Amino acid sequence: MKKKICKRCKSIVDGNKCNDPACQGLQSGQAAQSYKGRIFIVDANKSQIAKKIGLPYAGEYAIKVS
Repeated sequence: MKKKICKRCKSIVDGNKCNDPACQGLQSGQAAQSYKGRIFIVDANKSQIAKKIGLPYAGEYAIKVS
């Protein structure tokens, strides 16, 4: 199964649900399948990159969604 990317929060997921519970991007048809680069966040509270970019949850995120 090909991974999907939410265009709103840029979360990369296998199913049809975003990692961000407030987003609901994949349910509203805001899914993409192509992206460039990805970031893995293990602990969003301790990650300086997650704080700088504004990623609230641990997970896999796309850098650029097309």
